[in-house]
Amino acid sequence: MQRRLRNRARARRWPLMWALSAVVAISWAMALPAAAQRVDSDLKAAWQDIEAWDLRGARARLEDLKKARTGTDPLVARLAAQVLFEEGRLDEAVAALDAVGPAVDEGDEIARLIRDTRTITRRYATVESAHFRLRFPPGKDALLAPYALETLESIRAALEADLGHAPPGKVIVEIYETAEALSKVSTLPLSAIRTTGTVAICKFNKLMITSPKALLQGYEWRDTLAHEYVHLVVSQMSRNRVPIWVHEGLAKFYETRWDGDAGRGLSPASAAFLFQEQKKGKLIPFEKMHPSLALLPSQDEAALAYAEAFSAIEFLHARGSNAMIARLIGAFGQGRDDREAIREATGASFQSFLRDWKRYLAKRPAPREALPLAAERKRFADEREKTPGDENALPEDKKLRVGDFLDIGDEEARRRAHLGELLRARSRNKAAIEEFKKAHAIVGDRSPMLSLRFAQASRAVGDDKRAEALLKSSLKLFPGLPQTNLALGELYFEGGRLLEARARFIAVIGVDPFDPKPHERLIDIYRSLSQAALEAQAREALKLITGQAPDLASPASAQAGTPATPTEEARSAIVAIESHPFGQVEIDGAPTGRSTPTKIELSAGRHRVRVVNAERDFVREVEVELRPGETRSLRFEP
Repeated sequence: MQRRLRNRARARRWPLMWALSAVVAISWAMALPAAAQRVDSDLKAAWQDIEAWDLRGARARLEDLKKARTGTDPLVARLAAQVLFEEGRLDEAVAALDAVGPAVDEGDEIARLIRDTRTITRRYATVESAHFRLRFPPGKDALLAPYALETLESIRAALEADLGHAPPGKVIVEIYETAEALSKVSTLPLSAIRTTGTVAICKFNKLMITSPKALLQGYEWRDTLAHEYVHLVVSQMSRNRVPIWVHEGLAKFYETRWDGDAGRGLSPASAAFLFQEQKKGKLIPFEKMHPSLALLPSQDEAALAYAEAFSAIEFLHARGSNAMIARLIGAFGQGRDDREAIREATGASFQSFLRDWKRYLAKRPAPREALPLAAERKRFADEREKTPGDENALPEDKKLRVGDFLDIGDEEARRRAHLGELLRARSRNKAAIEEFKKAHAIVGDRSPMLSLRFAQASRAVGDDKRAEALLKSSLKLFPGLPQTNLALGELYFEGGRLLEARARFIAVIGVDPFDPKPHERLIDIYRSLSQAALEAQAREALKLITGQAPDLASPASAQAGTPATPTEEARSAIVAIESHPFGQVEIDGAPTGRSTPTKIELSAGRHRVRVVNAERDFVREVEVELRPGETRSLRFEP
């Protein structure tokens, strides 16, 4: 996940001086144009305050400069534009840039960014909490607001207790609809965003994240918000002097603090990857993580770097708790380098720290066998490979779907899993279970898709106990997968275990909030628990997603086309449709008003089933021949 370019390494804000494509370390004294080098110390000090994330200090110096100077000073006007921009006053910032004139504005990448940000966010809606101002595009992203503000207020309170700092004023948080928009407002190249799966950045005194709807299966956006907030706190505490490996390690370590203990941010798959790479001697040196993890050559290398940085902070925290972490940040704030800061915080040399940390890694509890990182890779919706719809839905010609189980390396297990899924799709669940059982005996829980399909087949024959065991065991290795959490939530919900179901549905929303199913279930749960405010929130979220108010009186299965009469019942069939991401269902070219997952009663015969999610560039279509009395399952995926 993300994340921010370290400012010392890229001279992020001095106007007229940043070569974006290089993203290299530049001394401001060397980089300033001749005119800017002649300005007095007060103007330089104001820019240094901005560089140190001390916006209040920069504002105070700006006001003093405006009082001391008469007429229009282009350098003071440019400083004013920057301060206004970082305060979130975009219209005023652009007006200040216009006052500067082309002589100073020409070639200024940050000036261009200010204008682009104003253009992109011009129509944004704004909601506020006690300490945050959240801005987002009008429409479906509004459903993120209550969850986002809850997360942010929680992480703020937790970090103030742990590290003793909370940002003054209200922190600005912005949500962008696409990866391209994030690139335009952050100066991070779009190629780097796509390569490393970057979805958020803390920069310019604000938090910036991509909407989960921009990714095919969402991402852990609530943890990401907390992660970026940690970056903001650390930058302010240290005057932006913390090196990137410490910055990212702290953000990754504390990102789960918003809903519990710190130190839960490293997934089992990443932990296993870290163990394997450490054993091979292929760790990434800390100094090579400069200037940003977002600029590493692949998502796997970014995952390794995050795991290393996380484990280093985890090791330090285990030795000295939050007090040691605060001392470490404070030492960087005093201008110490890595070696000096580690010595001041721990009392040991940097070499001793590295040696002890690597010994700690070798013994750290983690899966000793490799787990597929593919389950955690981010896929942007506009990068989806365009393939014919018929190849991505359950086929009519008994062709095996290779894409379902690519995470299974063993050929026999993969063949068994494919055969089991083919049988399950045709409601031959007992036979499917036998194949899934054989595949699972070989690979265990290392394939989340196998565990999910095995659990679904088990539920279909009434074996909820085995289904629950499979899903819970899978979540221990792959805790963030929305499909697994949704399946377990459904099991709990239908069994009347409402509090456990609620936790699973909230987990789904924390990754893929635009799936209507968890919101539908939460409406029922909150109504049962007499939590009217939360029920209203879930209702509003569902309305934003589907464009319609929920019809709670309607049956679980919907009808499309001509309704079947009792005399026609024998000639009808049921089609159960699933998809991920969710989509609107069309039958024979006509909208049904239903979104997946759903069951639809149709007349026997040939029908064309289509699932569409335009926002995620997802369209799947298949033609099916339904026999009288048949129940057919269709599943559509990228």
